Amino acid sequence: MASYVYKYESNGIPVYIGITDNMKRRVSQHKNDKLKVINNPKIQFIKVENRADAEAMETYLISKYDTGSYFNVSKTKKGKAAYFDSIFDNIPWSDYNENTDEDIDIFRLDLAHTVQTVYRDRVIERQKGFSFDKQQQEKHECIEYLEEEAREERKIIPMLEDLLLNPPSNKVVCPGHLLEKGICLHKKRLNALERAIYVVRKSLRPYRGSELKEMQRELATLPFVLEDIIDAINEHEAHVRLIMAEKREQNNK
Repeated sequence: MASYVYKYESNGIPVYIGITDNMKRRVSQHKNDKLKVINNPKIQFIKVENRADAEAMETYLISKYDTGSYFNVSKTKKGKAAYFDSIFDNIPWSDYNENTDEDIDIFRLDLAHTVQTVYRDRVIERQKGFSFDKQQQEKHECIEYLEEEAREERKIIPMLEDLLLNPPSNKVVCPGHLLEKGICLHKKRLNALERAIYVVRKSLRPYRGSELKEMQRELATLPFVLEDIIDAINEHEAHVRLIMAEKREQNNK
């Protein structure tokens, strides 16, 4: 099933990269948060073969345009893409509006040569000095990433709780019910990260038969669980920014 990669620009500067299976629905969802606070918003999109291609492109485009500094806040710590850093320079973006036909040609990219040269050589270089196989190495790297994200959540949660209990008197602060929702979402993500760490660690042990299938099934669902929570946090933070902007504007009148 085809998917879409889309880009929001503010005065010509990319500020958000996203993926969806339905452009009209997604734009409608964002009308009252992201698109409401973006100055002179411009929407562009491309159609790709499937969700996997869309997710790969989303990751690289967030890095390329540094949209983690704007609306892709949950991905600010993903780092700067080292592979294929210029391969998406000439994307044939299509402008989007309510009357745009979403049935456009699929954008395809042949990465075979690049993968065989750049990616393969760098993966081999990274594997030097490791005694375990490639799959184990990837799992260890995944655990390191998950633990880093969990540490960040453990810092964020008490900060939000302190802000809720001791709001500063000299600043415009976020309404209490929105802070409570934010705390709840971050706790939910921390729990999901801790579960993911446990499952990936557990998967390092050898399994067979039904145990192996069960382990593979749980590993396969983890990214979607975490992605759903991140989407919820992003939507909440966009809503909070909008409320705070309105409160500041009222105070300045």
